[in-house]
Amino acid sequence: YMTALSAFILPLFWLFFFILEQPFASAQQPQQPTITISIVQGSSNPGKDHPFYPSPINLPLANLGVTVSWTNNDNVLHTVKSSNGLFDSGILAPTESFQWTFFNRGYYSYYCALHPYMTGILTIS
Repeated sequence: YMTALSAFILPLFWLFFFILEQPFASAQQPQQPTITISIVQGSSNPGKDHPFYPSPINLPLANLGVTVSWTNNDNVLHTVKSSNGLFDSGILAPTESFQWTFFNRGYYSYYCALHPYMTGILTIS
């Protein structure tokens, strides 16, 4: 025989179990797209316009959490290093990539440590 208490508790248990198994919509963050920046062919030449392409990049605050991927499309070694020391790719051989995710608004300038005249800018405001 089922008591009145168990008749109440059992459905309540299943209701809570069902609710806890559901994903919380407010906890899910939309996935930001990855922005790709090319280290362009011939960028080690000091006269090359836009060695990082595209640059400059200006993003609205809604893009916090965006991942930027730099790919070395040149035939020589390069780096991607922030001017303030926030990130440093180390040496990137041709076709290698480096990614960094930006969680704060700001002005981010970067350069190639092997070719310091190669500079780029990303702004999130």
